[in-house]
Amino acid sequence: MKLILLFFFSLLACCSPAAAQEFINMPYNKAETALKKAYPGKSGQPAVYTRKDSILVQVSDLTQLIYVFDKKGLCMTETTSTRCDSCYNGYLEVLLNKKISNWKKINENQYISRYEDNMMIELVPEAEIRTFSIFRADFTREVYELLLKD
Repeated sequence: MKLILLFFFSLLACCSPAAAQEFINMPYNKAETALKKAYPGKSGQPAVYTRKDSILVQVSDLTQLIYVFDKKGLCMTETTSTRCDSCYNGYLEVLLNKKISNWKKINENQYISRYEDNMMIELVPEAEIRTFSIFRADFTREVYELLLKD
């Protein structure tokens, strides 16, 4: 039993992206520094690739993270893509269990955070590559309440 629990927690640790959702609204330079520290790469190959408005992290052969930044240089979208079902489930579980955001499922493929955080998770329907995105939303209080009622 202890071995099963140890395996489960090891799987979650290896499969959880660097503080998913905590990059939303983070400045580009700060995100780049944090990601390069979390994913230093292997065998002289970098794991973090940067462009003017995005950062791609090659976590493994199966998983990548993409961060997109707005014109002000703030992170507006985090996307996790993986070919590993257990990794996908682990990433999503860790994210949804973050109590501070109080995620609420509004339909089969979407969750919204508490109003103060103004974030949404969108799950791409199952495919060979499993993907979900967290993005900054601009819900008014009225739109937010409507989403919760449906």
